[in-house]
Amino acid sequence: MTRDRLANRRPSVVFRFEHQYTGYLGSYSVYPDGRAAELFVDTYDPGSTMASILRDAAVLTSIALQHGAPLETLRTALTRLENGTSPASPIGSALDALAAEIGSLT
Repeated sequence: MTRDRLANRRPSVVFRFEHQYTGYLGSYSVYPDGRAAELFVDTYDPGSTMASILRDAAVLTSIALQHGAPLETLRTALTRLENGTSPASPIGSALDALAAEIGSLT
């Protein structure tokens, strides 16, 4: 499948989210039809291993979205806690927050 490229200059939205009482900062862009196109995630602890892992996971998420993977598929593929609804990782929380943000746009 080919990559659905984004414009070189595009608007993005910044949002804050929390996972297990730790705050994170995310940003995203959408395609003109409202689909999620990219995700960036950062911690308030730059240079940490967790910050690197989250940035890399967000890049992989963006690549998957740009190659046609639906946001909902990515969300449901990630690990959830025993209750079945809470994400087990910060990237899962970021995707849940992204889905809520995009849902509020439509």
